[in-house]
Amino acid sequence: MTRMNTDRKMKFACASSIPGSVGSVLSCIALLLGSPQSRADEPVPQNIRVLVSMVEVSHTDLTSLLSNPTASGAEIFTAANALVKSGRAKTVDSAVLTTRNGQATEITTVKEMTYVTEYEPPQLVSDPPLSPLENRAWLRGQGDPPLVVYDSTPSCWDTRNVGLTISAVPTLSPDARSVTLAFIPEWVEHHGDRLIRAVPGPYFNFDIKMPDFRTLRCNTQFTIPTGAFELVSVLTPMNQAPVPAPVTKVLLFVRCEVPGAPAK
Repeated sequence: MTRMNTDRKMKFACASSIPGSVGSVLSCIALLLGSPQSRADEPVPQNIRVLVSMVEVSHTDLTSLLSNPTASGAEIFTAANALVKSGRAKTVDSAVLTTRNGQATEITTVKEMTYVTEYEPPQLVSDPPLSPLENRAWLRGQGDPPLVVYDSTPSCWDTRNVGLTISAVPTLSPDARSVTLAFIPEWVEHHGDRLIRAVPGPYFNFDIKMPDFRTLRCNTQFTIPTGAFELVSVLTPMNQAPVPAPVTKVLLFVRCEVPGAPAK
């Protein structure tokens, strides 16, 4: 009799545990099925498009553009482009970079230029080479040697990127109304070669030259409204004389926008 009651209790316990097990399984299934939906609802990092425009204007026109202290960057950009259309200014370059919110991006549009940085000391040589007897006779002033030249051999080279390089890190505000941008643009030009040393010789001069690179660069951080141009910097080209009184200036404009964002 006791054994029968025990068996009945065990069967009842097993039966009562079935709904709990089924409930746990159903909960797990519901959780798995609901995960994709919850992941779809999570915010996805947005792309940010950075537009860069470089406009070269005369120093006089720059003074006029900056005469209004209440003018916005967009208004200055519009006025500068009106000068470009009229032929009084020119567009130096433009660039577009797109990256995810908070991610670093870089664009490089350059020509890699190789140039000599070191030379071996000039040496007196002849072609064909002099024999020891001829050399002693020539040193005593007896006879003329064959062709004598001064030769200087390049021994070290380096490279420099000539063109436009831009590094940027845009960060969108929580309300998507402004962008904070860490911004490093660099414009490098090659303005020919400079004479470093002229080595005279009996038949020709051997000139040692080095390239003349000129750079427009700034390193800055700023916050601008989304979708509006801002005047970030005014740079001075060094390809004009005299340097203390430059004739032209380069205006650097930037606009940040969120592709696909609804218009405000």
